Amino acid sequence: MCESKYVILKDAANTLKDSNILKIIHNEPVYRIKAVRDFGNVRRGDLGGYVASYDNLSMDGNCWIYDDAVVAGGARIWDDAEVRESAVVCDYAVIDKRAFVTERAIVKDFAIITDDSLIADKAVIAGNSVVSGSSCVDRNANIEENSQIMDNARVTGAATIKGSAVVKDDAIVDSTATVDDSSVIFDNAHIGGGSYISGKANIGFNGKVNGDSDYMCIGPVGEKGFDNYITFYKTGDNGINFVWGTWKGAFENFTSEIKRRYGVLSNGNLRNKYLGFAKLVKAHLS
Repeated sequence: MCESKYVILKDAANTLKDSNILKIIHNEPVYRIKAVRDFGNVRRGDLGGYVASYDNLSMDGNCWIYDDAVVAGGARIWDDAEVRESAVVCDYAVIDKRAFVTERAIVKDFAIITDDSLIADKAVIAGNSVVSGSSCVDRNANIEENSQIMDNARVTGAATIKGSAVVKDDAIVDSTATVDDSSVIFDNAHIGGGSYISGKANIGFNGKVNGDSDYMCIGPVGEKGFDNYITFYKTGDNGINFVWGTWKGAFENFTSEIKRRYGVLSNGNLRNKYLGFAKLVKAHLS
């Protein structure tokens, strides 16, 4: 086992008394920590934040709890992760690698914050959510249930990600937008305004959605056993793009490919159905 790097100061003067924080951590007693050796940018004698037990902060690596941050319950801080200011990590949440949780952020339940991700301001990460890569969740954003934020994605403003939704690549979700129902926001898409993205929608390259009228998800569609959803969405250059499984591109490519794939003689019914979708989408998104 690695040499101890801190001790818990279990006395009245070093016991957290903030009733608002105690409510978040189910009134579990937590105590300030003190470094007993130099490591990383921490020096022997430095006071840290609060823990409930030695299980909350690993003795290995340069991980540390700074300022008045709190780690309680079965939560774990590992590797070189940092929890700072008035952040709270509780329940069975895990912060590891080089992840950074700061300001008044809350990470709870079984959430995992890993890699080089940043959780800041008053963001709340809950459920079984995972935030990874170099992604950022800040302001008043909420990540819930089984959602994933990864790569260089950012969720900010008062946005909510829930229902096993995924935000990845360089995508941004902000304002009061909600992404739900296993929907995926990827590439450089930007979801804002009061948008509510659901129905297993996939919004990607150059997507610019500021309201429900800026996208349409249709499905399941296709031949028997082909359970995919088609998403049409507005783009930043006032065009319309689509995503249908692994097939994606500009709206014009959708209509021309449907005509090629489903000729009148080979499968006129499917051809007419898909072209009917296209007509509906054009009216809705134009």
